[in-house]
Amino acid sequence: MIFSKNKLNDCEIFVFLKQFYLLFNFKISISESLRIISNQTHSKLLKKILEKVIKDIDFGNSFSQSLKKHNQIQDFLSSMIYVGEKSGNLKQIISKLISYYDSENKFKNNFKRSMIYPSIVCMMMIVVVVISVNFVIPSYMQLFNDISNLPLITQIVFNGVNLVQKFSLLILMIFILLLFAIKHFLNTFLGKYYLDCFLSKFNFFKLKSNFKFAQIMHITLGSHIDIISCINMSKRIINNNYLNKNFIDIIIKIKSGKSLSDSIIEDNFFSKNKFLISMIKIGETTGSLSQAMLDCENYFSYEIENTFQRFEKLLEPIITIILGLILAIIMLSIMLPTFNINELI
Repeated sequence: MIFSKNKLNDCEIFVFLKQFYLLFNFKISISESLRIISNQTHSKLLKKILEKVIKDIDFGNSFSQSLKKHNQIQDFLSSMIYVGEKSGNLKQIISKLISYYDSENKFKNNFKRSMIYPSIVCMMMIVVVVISVNFVIPSYMQLFNDISNLPLITQIVFNGVNLVQKFSLLILMIFILLLFAIKHFLNTFLGKYYLDCFLSKFNFFKLKSNFKFAQIMHITLGSHIDIISCINMSKRIINNNYLNKNFIDIIIKIKSGKSLSDSIIEDNFFSKNKFLISMIKIGETTGSLSQAMLDCENYFSYEIENTFQRFEKLLEPIITIILGLILAIIMLSIMLPTFNINELI
């Protein structure tokens, strides 16, 4: 099917892990736990995956091996479960994964919530413009058709409406083609690189990258994974084409004998956050790097929440002002000739 899902979203994974953790906690076997979840889940994709995973486990494959066969499952999830199986700490790993996907859900929900008001106002703006261009302004254009000495703002608006009406189909086609071209370009490596490079200049996305790095490092280091594998996993999960070279450079420096803190200090992205550097140094000195990364994760989570709140407070008046300006331009273009109609004739 064209519109069928090909990936489990973070919410589905979170619910699945939460249910699995509860069943596993009651000493129910992995295959039986998965069978119970499969029978009651509302996600068709998850049900389909779990049915295949159960068959693989019954044939003697491990839980992680069975999950790894499915592209719909994130590599991070199957890799961490593999670590849990090998270390005998599967329960602890699942608990950490629940926290990880819970924070991912909260982040996405906060972003969606912050975009509700702008989306509604933008829809209203589009409706106002469409009605004005197709119905309101054309009627006044006929009324003022014989008047040559119209105010400048009225001439600009009327000429703009004429242009849109005359080439509406062409403008729509160009707009759609442009959207497809941009989408196609952003799906390429170069397009994603330029987008990641652009977004990385904004403070919010810097915080998000630092948060994800600290979060993955905390989970992986706490699972007794070597530092190189931890950074490689962070690189895959963050999936930022602009930062990939930074991660590779950090790995090369660590392999040459430098500590994580010394490697990051020389990096042109992560070194800009002094809190992250100081916490990594403290973690290395005290031998509790995983705990230090957890403290960084909590700090960045708090900063991201504050940024969301400031963004919401700033965006609402800006969107309102833009809508007000559009309405004011339309009203002035109509009302100015109306007030001065005797002088203009």
